[in-house]
Amino acid sequence: MKRILVAASLSTAVVMRAGSAPATAVPVSYDVELKFTGISGHHIEKAADCAAPVSATGYDLLVGTVTGDETSAPDDDVEYSGVLQRSTVMDFCELKGRRGPNDDERVDCAARLVGSAVMQVIITVYSDAGRGAWLEATPAPGATTSTVTGGCDPAEINQIRSDYPGSSHAGGGSPNGQAIDDSSSKLSVAGVARLQVGNYPPVYPNVWALRVIKRLP
Repeated sequence: MKRILVAASLSTAVVMRAGSAPATAVPVSYDVELKFTGISGHHIEKAADCAAPVSATGYDLLVGTVTGDETSAPDDDVEYSGVLQRSTVMDFCELKGRRGPNDDERVDCAARLVGSAVMQVIITVYSDAGRGAWLEATPAPGATTSTVTGGCDPAEINQIRSDYPGSSHAGGGSPNGQAIDDSSSKLSVAGVARLQVGNYPPVYPNVWALRVIKRLP
């Protein structure tokens, strides 16, 4: 439902809807953790499917505080944003030439990315019950580290290193453009969307998990 902003201040905003009383939007902050567990690379979803040795326990992690304007009005999505710290230890299952980089015969190879970065994150919580949330993340100003080791071709190693942290392949499934599952429908109650303290694990593999650690005073 469309919102029309009729009054605002630094701390609150009044939202008017046709045929309804004004609803006050209040900024609320939460400490959150977003995590992808598994591997990355070419069309391989499970570590066991890779012919090269890769770890199934690699991770891509975002931790920090997000803030969004919450109201008691139903049918409105709520957008939370913040600058989060990212840390990554992730194995990639990629392809290399069997006898050398220029060999057309390709075989699986393993590479490990160890990195850290600062990310601008947006979490959009949907008002539709069970729909969950949507994660977006782009690099923000701050220190970035990226080290890649392994048995893949040098060009592939360099590509993984240079892709981090902005590419859609930069560790895990990339946090930019990912669904957050909410199988218990805790993020939408009677159409009112908001973060709730608790765990939101993925229903399917290769999906980011959300943990809302606490609501800040």
